Amino acid sequence: GRDLLGMSGRERAGLTAYVPQNIRFGELTVFESVLMGRVSSFGFRAGKEDKAVAERIISEMHLENFAHRNAARLSGGERQKVAIARALAQEPRLLVFDEPTGNLDKANRNGVMELFRRLNDIYQVTILMVTHDEELARQCDRILYMEDGQIIRDREL
Repeated sequence: GRDLLGMSGRERAGLTAYVPQNIRFGELTVFESVLMGRVSSFGFRAGKEDKAVAERIISEMHLENFAHRNAARLSGGERQKVAIARALAQEPRLLVFDEPTGNLDKANRNGVMELFRRLNDIYQVTILMVTHDEELARQCDRILYMEDGQIIRDREL
């Protein structure tokens, strides 16, 4: 019910988080990468609460064993989980994914919807996913078909 364009970047960051198809972490550890999801709340220096949120989400996403490893050197599925953890650290109301299964093997691809449903239950977050994967889309609660930037069909399941 609010116009996102009328909000400041900080306000939008508090409501929405984006997970791109191609994830880049630079030379950050998993912990640092997840903590970067909090940057809109702390600005220059992370506080104790920001670090606690990052640690909690790392634990909830079962990334503890990777916390001090370079995120860029993880497998595709592991990097995807780190990117999701970073987005969750923002504590958004809306999580937006661009082709969330595009870089994943079949085993990890099959777990994406299970993970999304768990995230929805735990964090009460709405998940918007852009995908060309029809099998994945059929597992969603609602599908919007688009063409040339316009919704051409809306189907609730």
